[in-house]
Amino acid sequence: LVMSPDKLKAFWDALDELRDNSAYILKLLLLLGCRLGEICGARHDELSMGTGAGQWTIPGERTKNKLTTIIPLPPKAAELFRRATTMSRDSPFLFPARRIVPSGFDGNHVSRQCKSILRGIGVPEMRLHDLRHQAATGMAQCGVPLDIRQLVQNQITGRRQAIGSRYDQHDYAHEKRRALELWEHRLHAIVAGRTPPGDRYVAIP
Repeated sequence: LVMSPDKLKAFWDALDELRDNSAYILKLLLLLGCRLGEICGARHDELSMGTGAGQWTIPGERTKNKLTTIIPLPPKAAELFRRATTMSRDSPFLFPARRIVPSGFDGNHVSRQCKSILRGIGVPEMRLHDLRHQAATGMAQCGVPLDIRQLVQNQITGRRQAIGSRYDQHDYAHEKRRALELWEHRLHAIVAGRTPPGDRYVAIP
């Protein structure tokens, strides 16, 4: 399931009413198409921001398929991570839970917040994981090929990984960044109430 443009705008607007890390996490879920646990458990040492375009490296022990994935950060996502870096202070986690022993933010709390918002905007049949589908669909609407969308969302598993990694050593960083930037531009136009831009994904010759 995915939201229509008007529901997507209503969802994004509702996030600004949240007063904790849930708003940042839910926005990043939409922008990057990641899994909830990956963002809730994000750590400072996984980010490489520098002065320009940054990237987020999720280690294999924190991904579903146990493969390390590198996510190039489009501008708005990078901005959200920079804010989180400042707000989290001395914690090793970007979105720390309020506990004596340092840990990532409570994913169940984020899920409940998301469910409440979805119910409030009139799409109670949707769930938090559908935000991942929303990002994938948005990239598809920008002309991003299926294989690049799968790389962005780290959906490489089994035999494909075993054979593909042997012959194809390209990191696809440029392609993944372009895919996420196109989706970010489209999302921002929608939540601003504008017609989405007509920019399309173009493969490198």
